[in-house]
Amino acid sequence: MLGGRDDIFALSYLENSLTSNPVLAPLAGRERSDVHRFIEMAGRGSGSEDLTHPYAAVEITELVECFRRMLRIQQVVMAVNQAYIESASTDNDHRTEPRFQLQGSYRNMNRLAEKVLPIMNEDEIEQLLDDHYLGEAQTLTTGAEANLLKLTLLRDTMTSEQDARWEELPGAFQRTQLLGGADDDPMVKVAGPVSGITEQLRELVRGRNRG
Repeated sequence: MLGGRDDIFALSYLENSLTSNPVLAPLAGRERSDVHRFIEMAGRGSGSEDLTHPYAAVEITELVECFRRMLRIQQVVMAVNQAYIESASTDNDHRTEPRFQLQGSYRNMNRLAEKVLPIMNEDEIEQLLDDHYLGEAQTLTTGAEANLLKLTLLRDTMTSEQDARWEELPGAFQRTQLLGGADDDPMVKVAGPVSGITEQLRELVRGRNRG
């Protein structure tokens, strides 16, 4: 859909959240090139040359530090967005894990941006993400645990215990799929396992024939 314009899409997450953050809000009324320059400074540590507005040194520091924290949030929200799109576009018959329903929209980015301060450390930013998506998961009718575990995978924060639990879920999900799902017709639930056994027998026969 983006046609190779991933960088522009990523930048839009930050640009659209400016007015939601009290530190970054003044940039919304200034040259857009200043916004881009501060993002570069936050991501690459480059200098403050070519800014169009006469910022005070302390203001530059606060803006850079705020954007540095916003970049981590942008990274997570975009990963969530991508996972949501991929899951939504997967046919139910081809799913191998529970549907991922958490979203990485501009709304999510803005709600997180409201609470970002330049003095926050990495742990506080991760806690902010934890709290936000825990609240989002509580609105789901099903699959909250699976969605939160998938989120830790996307954030690269999964613990060994969470990893063990995540390894269990696809198998349980596939068994449920094979049984026809919780709300399917009873005859479908009977036919599912029979169909699965039949296919396994066919694979066994094919293997013997190839041998």
